[in-house]
Amino acid sequence: MARLDSSGEGFRGKKGGKVYYKVNGKTYAKEYTETVKGEPSLLQQFYFEKFRLVMAFLKPLKIPLEYGFQKFKVGMRTGLNVATSYVLNHGMNYVGDTCEVDPSKVLVSSGMLTGIDRGRMQWLTPDQVSIEWDDNSYIGNARKSDRAMALLYNPETLNSYYVLSGNFRFTGQQSVQVYDGEKEVGKLHGYLSFFKVSKKGVYEFSNSVYLGII
Repeated sequence: MARLDSSGEGFRGKKGGKVYYKVNGKTYAKEYTETVKGEPSLLQQFYFEKFRLVMAFLKPLKIPLEYGFQKFKVGMRTGLNVATSYVLNHGMNYVGDTCEVDPSKVLVSSGMLTGIDRGRMQWLTPDQVSIEWDDNSYIGNARKSDRAMALLYNPETLNSYYVLSGNFRFTGQQSVQVYDGEKEVGKLHGYLSFFKVSKKGVYEFSNSVYLGII
């Protein structure tokens, strides 16, 4: 049963096929579906497995995903939710009745800001990777003051290394510290994006770019 909260601003609970809830003082509603018991169909099992694979890949990246998709967070929807939806629809490879996450199709940020130009990676030391790009300031809506967000991820060990607020776009380089790097060589998938912050504190990101494996 839904109930009127003490502020009188809205309902919380279940009513008329919808569930009402509050987040940060705002009332939201979503459809409520009764759970039907019984053995799942083959199609349902496929989608359950697909979802499990995506969550296993993305959950270790929760912190950078919440940062890179923060503009899309509304109500109970998180950055991880947005990233999960994208990978489920655009980031999978299918072979017969099986599927897998394709790291090259994953986004770790999304937005309308101009992205990177000619991104590449190299090992500077056994514990440090350098990500480099060509300065494309003032192309499109890019500016010298845009900052880099860099991520290196080993989906086998679930180890991730990232810099959320890195160097400016015009510098053309961002270093990422990798612990015990000798064990990570040839296993790290790289991603890079840019972001800017408006005078009102709103973050605008570019779509992340997949840099390959290092």
